[in-house]
Amino acid sequence: MIALGAVSAVWLGVGVLMTVASNDANSEGRAQRHQIFAAGGSCVASPSFAERCAELQRSGERAGRLGDIALGSYILSGLLATGAVTYALWPRKSAQGSTALLVLPDPRVQGVSVVMVNAW
Repeated sequence: MIALGAVSAVWLGVGVLMTVASNDANSEGRAQRHQIFAAGGSCVASPSFAERCAELQRSGERAGRLGDIALGSYILSGLLATGAVTYALWPRKSAQGSTALLVLPDPRVQGVSVVMVNAW
C-alpha cells in the first residue's frame, strides 16, 4: 500500500511538472504568434514568415505532447492511488481456526478418558 501510494505521488509530481512545461510552451507559442502578427504577417501562405511559423508550429506540438504526458501521468497517478486505497480498505479474512482435531488418551487413576484438543 505504501509503495503504491509513493509511486502515485511520483506520477502526480510528473503530471504537475509536465503541466507547467506545457503551459510554458503555450506561453512561448502565444508570444511567437504575437510577434508574427505585430510584424504584419500571418502563417497562411506567407513565405516571408515561414521560419517563424514553423517555430510556432513546433511550440504548439511540444505543448500538446507535454499536455498529453501530463494527462497520462494524472491518470496513472489516480489509478495507483485507487489501487492503494482499495488495498487498504479491502476486507481481510479473519484468523482461521485450526482444522486439525487432536484426539489423545488421558489415563488416570479412576480410569481412561479421551481428550480432544482444537484451537479456534
